[in-house]
Order: sequence, then structure tokens, then C-alpha cells
Amino acid sequence: MTLKTTDPAQTPEQVFTITQSERESMKGHAAKVIWLTGLSGSGKSTIANALELALHQQHKHTYILDGDNVRRNLNKDLGFHPESRSENVRRIAEVALMMKDAGLIVIVTCIAPFAKDRDAARALIGDAGFIEVYVSTPLAVCEQRDPKGLYKKSRAGLMKNMRYPGSLSWCWIPGFVRWWRVLGGFWGGWNSRPAMRLFLQGAVCKGVTD
Repeated sequence: MTLKTTDPAQTPEQVFTITQSERESMKGHAAKVIWLTGLSGSGKSTIANALELALHQQHKHTYILDGDNVRRNLNKDLGFHPESRSENVRRIAEVALMMKDAGLIVIVTCIAPFAKDRDAARALIGDAGFIEVYVSTPLAVCEQRDPKGLYKKSRAGLMKNMRYPGSLSWCWIPGFVRWWRVLGGFWGGWNSRPAMRLFLQGAVCKGVTD
């Protein structure tokens, strides 16, 4: 079955009384989307979990949109070729936007290898509410961890559209991340109070913890 794109003119936006500003006022904090991007095994989910725990302790309203979890439900119809990867990011960005409108601090963990897709997510969500974080764990460290066995499979040529790291779309270095760069080599260290305090006080959470 081929799905057709809906013409926005046929579905005009419904405007409701309560806005994001009112929801933020009730919750007592700004709504943001913190997008953690990086290689598989870089530590995105580990950092996201520790960040959410720290924000929860401060009574902030949060939710983690994990790329793997979303692929198990909403995006289970998508593969890993470039078009599917772009659509995966687009859908996650749309959901993150709705959650942000609900007044939440949304923490996204998604490889999102293509700059154009990350830029599109930023444009959709709005620059003021979008914080991009590159978890810059070295490829060698990611491959050593290999929590999902992806690197081993790709070396063996068992994964279509995911050949050996170094020659494929999912092993990239963003040219420029506008907000923050995190070294994800501290695999277990993000649960420590000093490390998380530095993270929360950094530019990545500006406007979130104020």
C-alpha cells in the first residue's frame, strides 16, 4: 500500500486556547528538545537516562524519545536506507514538537547521520527550543562496546545499508553543532553527581534549569 502525502490546505490547523506558554508557566520551566546525536554505542541513551534522572529530581517534566524504542512501534515500518533514515528523523521531530508544545523537556536519542535531517528537525521545532548535542565518542570505542552487535555484523557484511564503519552513512562527524559537544567516553560516569551538575550547568541546558 502506497501512502499519499496529505495536502495541508485540506486539513487546516485547529487553534486552541491553552498554549505552550501557559503549560510552561504551570510546570515552572521552559519546554525544550535536547537532541543527542552520535554513533551507535556512543552513550546517547546512557547520558539521556542520567540527564532525565537529574531533571526529575529537580521536579522537571521530561520524556525520552529513544530512537531504538521508536523504531519498535511508530517507525517499525521503516528500514535503514537513506530515505527511511530521513523519514525516521522527521517523525521523531514531529512527535518531539508535540511533546514540547505540551510543556515537556524532551530528550531525543537518535543517530540522525545526515546534517540536512538534523537541520530540518531544528527548523521544525524552532531554534530557540532545539538543543543539539553531539556525543563525540571515538569510533574505536563505539566499536569496542558494540552493545547491539551492529559493528560486528557490518564488518561481516550482514547488514544491508550498514557496511563496515568508516565507509557508511552512520559514521559521520557533524561539521558544526551549534550548542554543545559531549565526550561520551564516560560510559558509566554520567550518573555521578559532579558530572551531571556540570552538564546541567552547561549551555546544553540553558533555559531548562533556570
